[in-house]
Order: sequence, then structure tokens, then C-alpha cells
Amino acid sequence: MRVIRCPSHTLRTAQFYGLAALILIAMFALWSLTHPTTSSVWFSASLLLGGMLAFVVLRDVVLPRAETWIAGSLGERRVLGNLCDLSDDYVAITNFIVPETTRGDIDLILIGPMGIVTIEVKCYTGSIVYEGGRWWRRQKNGWKTKITKNLSSQARGHSSSLRNYLQAQKSTNRDLVETPVPLTAALVFVGTTSLEIAPLDIAVIKDSELCDYLVSLPACLNEAGRMALEKLLVRTFTSNLTS
Repeated sequence: MRVIRCPSHTLRTAQFYGLAALILIAMFALWSLTHPTTSSVWFSASLLLGGMLAFVVLRDVVLPRAETWIAGSLGERRVLGNLCDLSDDYVAITNFIVPETTRGDIDLILIGPMGIVTIEVKCYTGSIVYEGGRWWRRQKNGWKTKITKNLSSQARGHSSSLRNYLQAQKSTNRDLVETPVPLTAALVFVGTTSLEIAPLDIAVIKDSELCDYLVSLPACLNEAGRMALEKLLVRTFTSNLTS
């Protein structure tokens, strides 16, 4: 399997705010140094204020995003490791952002004989439960803790936005006019002991089951179709990086 990596949107955001915090400290320091009449008390106060503001940015913005990126990156690596034995008929694109949408990036897009599978990677330990339209983590004592995000809605939304984008591209992309695009959404859990899932319209599996799941899907996309989709998506994320 071939892998095409896009930079993570979460990581880029954390880097941006981290840089903003450093610039904030530098601005306060520069202001103090360029005002020679300013007393040492004002100098110290300005540095302290700049440091406090930078600390708030780091604590409330940068660190949560960095933690999310680290967990997501480790989960992504594990998922890709489970797929390394797939043939070159399959290609994986990481951290893809659908143009002109407000959604974040899609963790993984897999293109292969089965068409396209959009994958949301979730790293949760213990047991995961879906019932009554809600997601829960089951504790060792049997109690359930609610997961605030609607994981299935997130996966479904990413898949839908990509489907709409591909459909719109058919009017201007000759290679896609005759290419059917079967598209499936999947939630893949990493580090999860068990899944207790009520019926859903998307696949919900553990990372160790993903390879077998992909192979079990019916082949409905020929090589020309796969190459056309890969070419379009690679051109799209390259455009996103330069815009």
C-alpha cells in the first residue's frame, strides 16, 4: 500500500498559536527595551504581563491541540501499520481537508478496488458503547461516561462532504465523468478493548479488523478510476497547502 501524507491541520494550528505566544512575549520585551525612560518596575511588569498572556495561550490553545495531534498521530501510525501488507492497488491519503468546508481534516482516505473509504481514527481505551444515538465509554466498574462528540455524525459528515466535492468535480474533470465513486465511511478505534454498537449506517471496527474489512468489500473500481481519484485528491491537497 502506498501512503501520501498531508500535514495535520491540528498540528498546523498548534504551531500557529505557539508562534503567536512567542511573538507576544517578544513584543512586550521589545517595547520595554525601546523605552529607555521606562522604570525597571514597568519593564518587569510588561514582561510579566506578556508571559501571563503567553501562558494562557499555551495552556488553553496550544497544549490541547498538541495533545490531540499526538494521540491522533500515534493512532494513525498504528492503523497504517495494520494496512502495510495491502497491495499497491490501495493508496492512503492522510489528513485530507475537503475544500470550501468548515470541517477539520479527514484522518485517512483509502482508495482501492472497493472505491473510497473515509476513516476517522479514535483513540479510546476500555469499552466503547453506542446506544440511543449516543456514545459512551464503559468503565471497569460498569458505569458509563458520555463521550461529548457525536463520533458517527463526525465520520458521516466528512464522508458526505467528500462525496459532494467529488460530485462537483465531475462537471470539470473528464477523467471522473465515467468513474463511479463508491464511498463508505468508517470509524476505527485504536486501543479499545471491545465495541458494543447498536445498528449504524457506517462501519465501526477496531484497528486490527480494518484490513479484513477492506478486503471483504466488493471490488467495483478499476485501475483507471483509482488513478483518476488519486490524481484529483493529491492535486487538491497540494492546492490547499499553497493557498
